[in-house]
Amino acid sequence: MPWLTPDTLGGGAVVCRPLFIPNDIRLIAAVSGALLDLTKPYNWEVFGTVTPDEAASAMLTMLETYFTEACQTMLIGSIVFGMWAEPPPGTVLADGNDIPIGQYPDFDAVCDPEWELDTGYWTLPAIDSNRGIVGGSPLHTFASGYLAASGSGPVVFSRMMAVVVVGNAAP
Repeated sequence: MPWLTPDTLGGGAVVCRPLFIPNDIRLIAAVSGALLDLTKPYNWEVFGTVTPDEAASAMLTMLETYFTEACQTMLIGSIVFGMWAEPPPGTVLADGNDIPIGQYPDFDAVCDPEWELDTGYWTLPAIDSNRGIVGGSPLHTFASGYLAASGSGPVVFSRMMAVVVVGNAAP
């Protein structure tokens, strides 16, 4: 049974959905083979305005990406803490600066209008990079950036970077 062609190919926007395939070569091959079927025009039936050739071509791009790239796993609009030297691709520092609306269309699509300044800019949150948020056992954060858990000595987590995910790029 063929897949039905859509009306658009997303206008260049993509969505990443991680696949958690059991680590067995035959299962990985089966999933890859199932995705390969999407790259064949004869597996598509005209329903929308996209042709079977166009749909198959878009799925070939998807399959090539599946084989060669990591999946974006941070949701656009999320605030993420990490110990990077530079902000990862697809992110900007959560340092209180403003970014022009339209610079990151994927971010614009999900951002709460509450963050808009009525000036054509989004206001990013200002997060002190010398403090971190850590789950698990009770921890206490000190102004120096040290974290201490009950019954243990201090653990250094200073200069933890906070970023806002603004686009679809592998971190």
